[in-house]
Amino acid sequence: MIKKSRKIFSFVLVFCLLCGSMSMVAGAIGITNFFLLGDVNNDGAVTADDARLTLRYVVYLEDDEDIIRLCGEDYEYQFAMDANRDGKLDSGDARMILRMSVGLEGNKSSYSYNKSAVDAICKQYSAYGVQAAVIRDGKVIDAYSYGVADKQTGRAVKDSTKFRASSLSKLVTFATCMALVDRGVLDLDEDIGTYFGFSVRNPSYPNDKITLRMLMTHSSTITGGSSFNASLESGSTYPIRTLLNDSGNYNLYDKPGEVSEYSNFGAALVGCICELATGRCFEDLAQQYIIDPLGLDAGFVSTSLANKDYAKLYSGGSEQWGDFYFNNIRFSSVLGQTVHITQGNLLINTSDYAKVLCMLLNGGVAEDGTRVLSQWAVNEMLCDQYVNGYEVVGFATYIIPSLYEGMTHYTHTGSSYGFHGAYAMDKDYKNGVVVFTSGCARSLDESTYIYNVCQAIIYELMPEFE
Repeated sequence: MIKKSRKIFSFVLVFCLLCGSMSMVAGAIGITNFFLLGDVNNDGAVTADDARLTLRYVVYLEDDEDIIRLCGEDYEYQFAMDANRDGKLDSGDARMILRMSVGLEGNKSSYSYNKSAVDAICKQYSAYGVQAAVIRDGKVIDAYSYGVADKQTGRAVKDSTKFRASSLSKLVTFATCMALVDRGVLDLDEDIGTYFGFSVRNPSYPNDKITLRMLMTHSSTITGGSSFNASLESGSTYPIRTLLNDSGNYNLYDKPGEVSEYSNFGAALVGCICELATGRCFEDLAQQYIIDPLGLDAGFVSTSLANKDYAKLYSGGSEQWGDFYFNNIRFSSVLGQTVHITQGNLLINTSDYAKVLCMLLNGGVAEDGTRVLSQWAVNEMLCDQYVNGYEVVGFATYIIPSLYEGMTHYTHTGSSYGFHGAYAMDKDYKNGVVVFTSGCARSLDESTYIYNVCQAIIYELMPEFE
C-alpha cells in the first residue's frame, strides 16, 4: 500500500506540474511532457504493448524501473499512461490505450493552455502588445492576444491585429520565390547576374557565381554595407547595379556558398529577382502565389490589406513604427529596384502567419486542399540545405534541436523597431507556435537564439507532441 500511495502521489504531482497552475514553472525548468499519448514505452507508436504495460503498472506487476529501462529517465511515461486525462491511473487507461492501438479510440487530448501564466510572461517582459497562434496537427487551433496596439489610445491587441513582422517576412518572400521556381520561371542554381542583366561577383572571387540558393541560405557573401544601409534610409534611390558593384556590400573573405552570414540585402535581392524575371511587382506575386491561395489578409504594403488594424511598435517606451510608416511604404516604380520591403515589411497577424507554416507542414497544401508549393519546394525550404558541409540552413527556416530535449524544431526570429517575434514548429508532429511582441527587451536564449519572451510563451502554448 505504501508503494501504491507513493506512485499515485508522484503521478498527481507530475500531472499538476505539467498541466496546472505551475505550468509556467515547468516551462522554466525544462519541458519533458511532450509525448505521444498512450505511448508508454516511448517507441513512437501506440500498441498493445503499451496497454499491457499500463495494466501491469496499475496492478504493480510492472515497476517504475522496468519501464525506465524501456524509455529512459526523462520520459514522463506516467503522464502518457493517463489516456482519459482524469488525473489517475487505472484499468480504464489500459482499456483506452488498447482501443487506440487498434484504431477504435483517438489518441488526442483536448488542447488548453494556462492564460494566466502567459499573461504573467508578458508582464514579466514589460510587453506593450503580444499576439500568438497555436498549430496542432497541421492546423491553426487557437490564438492569444495581450496588451495594447496603441498605448496612447489604449486600443487593444486583438487576434486580427497586424504586426510588421520584421525578418519573419522572409518566409513569405522565399515561399513566393519558390512558387516561381516550381513554375520554371526561376532556377535556384542560376547565376543571379542572368536576371539582373550584368555580372554580379564578389570582388575577391570573380570566377564564382552567386545563386538564388545562396541568397536564401545567406551564403552569397552579399552582406550589405554603408551604401546598402543608406539606400534603406533614402527609400531605394540607389540603383541596384550601384549597390552590387560596391565592394563594401560583400564579405570579401569567404567564398560564395561556403559560409552562412545573415543578410537582409541578400533577402531583398530575392524580391528584386522575382520582379525582373516576371515583369511584375513583388507584392502582386506574393498575393497571387502565397497570400490569396491561403486566404490571408496580409501584404507587404498597407494598400493590400482589408483590415488596417495595426500594432504600433515601441522600444524604450517610445513609438518606433506607427501610422506614417504603415501608410507610406511603397514599392519602387522601377521593377527590380526595391531593397527596403521584402526582407522585413510583411504586415500580418499570427494566425495568418501560422497558416503559412501549416502549408509547409502539410507538404505545400492549403487547408482547403489547394496546392501552393510542390513537396520538393517545401523540402528545399525546410532546411534541406548544407553550407560548408555541416551547418544546416533552410530558406527562412533553421533547425534548433535544443528547443525541446530530443525533438527537432524549425524556427526563425525577427526583430526591429521594438518588434520581437519567433516561430517554432515540429515537422513530424505538425505542431507549432508563432509569437509577435512589441516593446519587450531584446534578450536571446544562448542555446536556441530565440528571444526570451517568445521562447517562454512558446513553452507555454506548444501542444503536446501527439
